[in-house]
Amino acid sequence: MRTLFFLPVLFLFACGNTSVPEGSVPELTIPDGLKQAQLTFQRNGNIVISDLNDPENAKSVARGSWPRWNADGTWVAFIQDNQIARVFPETGQVEMLSEVRNPRTLAVPRFGSEVVFSDGDQVKAVNVNEKTVRVLADDMPLLEMDIEENRVVGTQKILGGFRLKSLELDSGKGRDYGKGCSASFSPNGSRVTRNEGDHTRLAILDASTRKPLFYLPAPPGRKTDNQFWSTHPNWVVSMDEDSGHIYAHRISDRAVFRISHEGEADRPDLWAP
Repeated sequence: MRTLFFLPVLFLFACGNTSVPEGSVPELTIPDGLKQAQLTFQRNGNIVISDLNDPENAKSVARGSWPRWNADGTWVAFIQDNQIARVFPETGQVEMLSEVRNPRTLAVPRFGSEVVFSDGDQVKAVNVNEKTVRVLADDMPLLEMDIEENRVVGTQKILGGFRLKSLELDSGKGRDYGKGCSASFSPNGSRVTRNEGDHTRLAILDASTRKPLFYLPAPPGRKTDNQFWSTHPNWVVSMDEDSGHIYAHRISDRAVFRISHEGEADRPDLWAP
């Protein structure tokens, strides 16, 4: 089990919502494709769930950070102090899954019954039913993470910035996706997100070739961070670095929409049918 290296660049520009005045925050707009979606994020040390049919009534459901939806949208995994936990939005029930020494980030696979998390330099998985924990990788300190089948991708701190690394868990083969942050997989695992250095655009990389396919721009005059691919292949979410509002980026036409009623949010994840 080991760590990894590499990087290329190409430019393709397309921008949605170009009518937004330079430097302003777009109006709250829930596009038709997200009317049945659920948004989760952290705000002021709490896990918040927002039904996008009624985004003004977002509710705090637990204390914690790093919320991530499971595949069918029935629960959200998160970190609470030195615990990995999950909450069921329908009932508000919180269930503790595992003790952790040094939790940094987590991800919920789109298959199976585990939550994968970074514990210091190790990547581990806890079975949500049996509460058993297994080590997936050593010597892989991650600050952000996503998982797809047997591959983990994440952000590592390097001298002078951040870099995206991936690891095949069965073979130990590693890949380097270049300088940047906000690592996540598309739902089918064929693409990887990488936030560019100035945070004004998100590169969508081919997971195999590591080459940029296209870019998702931030709204004009804004900078975005902590992007994460939703459960739907057409949507990526991000947060506005200044206001803390959450944006939804539509892959098909590069349009961007503000989907949070209030700001000061972070680490968004979107469940969309």
